[in-house]
Amino acid sequence: MKDEMRYIVGGAAIGAMAGAVAAWVYYRRSAPQRAPEIAAGAAGVPLDRGRLMRLAWAVIGVVRQVFELG
Repeated sequence: MKDEMRYIVGGAAIGAMAGAVAAWVYYRRSAPQRAPEIAAGAAGVPLDRGRLMRLAWAVIGVVRQVFELG
């Protein structure tokens, strides 16, 4: 695999994780503004932090494997 492609794929995976974290932070910060929506019963499914951490470690593992291709 060419060096350029390794960096592109690794960067895309890291960018996806950063985007997911940013969206989660935005969602959590906007919760007070959505208080009537939450009170009406439109609350989302609770987030399982254990599964989220397993996902993060899996993505890190994939990024490491991509960078080690050669």
